[in-house]
Amino acid sequence: MRNFNYLVNRARVINEANLYNAADLTDAVLKQIHGEPEVIQQWFKQKYIRWYQTPDGDSAKNLQDYTWKEGDKEWAKGPDKGLSIFKGLTSNEKEEIEDIVLYLKTLPEKEVPLKTYNDAITTARSPEHHAKSITSAKWGPRVRKYKEQMLKILTDNYIDHLSKVKEYFMNGPFMNYVLDEDPTFDTEHGLSKYWTDLLPLLADYIRYEQAANNAWEKGINDIRPRDLIQLMTAANNLETEYKIEKLEEGFDYVQIDPLFNYKPSAENEEEHRQFMTILSRKDYKFIRLISMQSYINEGERMNHCVKKNYVINPQDHTLISLWSGITATGDPRATMRFANAGKDIDHKTKKVDLKSLTKILECKGKGNVAPTDKPVQAAIRKFISLNGITIVQDGANIGLKEYDGVFYDPDSKAWHTVWDDKIRPKQLRIQQEIYAKIRSIN
Repeated sequence: MRNFNYLVNRARVINEANLYNAADLTDAVLKQIHGEPEVIQQWFKQKYIRWYQTPDGDSAKNLQDYTWKEGDKEWAKGPDKGLSIFKGLTSNEKEEIEDIVLYLKTLPEKEVPLKTYNDAITTARSPEHHAKSITSAKWGPRVRKYKEQMLKILTDNYIDHLSKVKEYFMNGPFMNYVLDEDPTFDTEHGLSKYWTDLLPLLADYIRYEQAANNAWEKGINDIRPRDLIQLMTAANNLETEYKIEKLEEGFDYVQIDPLFNYKPSAENEEEHRQFMTILSRKDYKFIRLISMQSYINEGERMNHCVKKNYVINPQDHTLISLWSGITATGDPRATMRFANAGKDIDHKTKKVDLKSLTKILECKGKGNVAPTDKPVQAAIRKFISLNGITIVQDGANIGLKEYDGVFYDPDSKAWHTVWDDKIRPKQLRIQQEIYAKIRSIN
């Protein structure tokens, strides 16, 4: 009898492989594929669950080492058997199961049992499977449904003859954007009501823009889908919820040289040293904002008018932001608007003509008021002074001194010269005149 029990326990260990709670694994997988065809459920029982119980790929599975304790199964007791505990399917594992199901559904039923786990997972992980194309096992049915609906919308709104627009919506970034942003999109119903309401408005907006400018459609590939939606929303005075999104360097913004017009001299050497110390300690960066989304992020984070006043035509404005480091969505401390109305940048190459950055019209902190952080004020003062930039208003916001309509950094040689040569002599003359009047009265 002892030998028989030993053989039974050994068989259990072999069948359970390195997994103690195999029943929990089976329950989790079957729950994940509930409602799928019987042939696919059988495949997961015979191929996926069996693979999961083997040591193959354990480092990527959601497992932990098993230690026997009182009340556990007797067959697991004894010398270390190298058993593990299944802790539940991870989000990645659930996604891979969904991808395998999608792949198996593309096969004739008789071919499904012939596919090994390695066959299925290799296809499910392949770039072709994940690409949003008609030939993709994962996306193919949804892409076909989207194209069918999108063509009807373009045709019903009389813009299907615009070849670049049609390509943009049918095969370009817009299709990828919608399929990512519409979580309820499926092969039966297709687009959600949000998109079926929105897309005709977009088509109407494009038709209007094309009528006003016959070359408008030629630049559509340079407009990101979310920016196109914002443009249409603003043009139709629709209510919109501005959202902070990740920014892409070179598309949404570029970092500029903080000393682009600095001319070293003995007189400004100390000022330069102070400036570099501030930048180093605070990790400040001077950023040229470019895109609509960069303006939205700036306005949302700073709670000022950038997102409302300038977002519709960002190419017509020159905004420089002082960021604390480089982050995915920006970390602004102050916003400066320059006077050259966007003519400082080539929007194709994203190269900034720094020499044209000579006059600041506004300098705002959070809430459209003066920057309150002293290091921020100091950094902008040095930036203005060392690059020979003039500021029309808001100079007092950053601690500059004004004389005769011109703002000066109080630490600069230029201010000391104005003080010694103009302000102080004028004060002395006024004092002398007052003293003279007092003496004449006496």
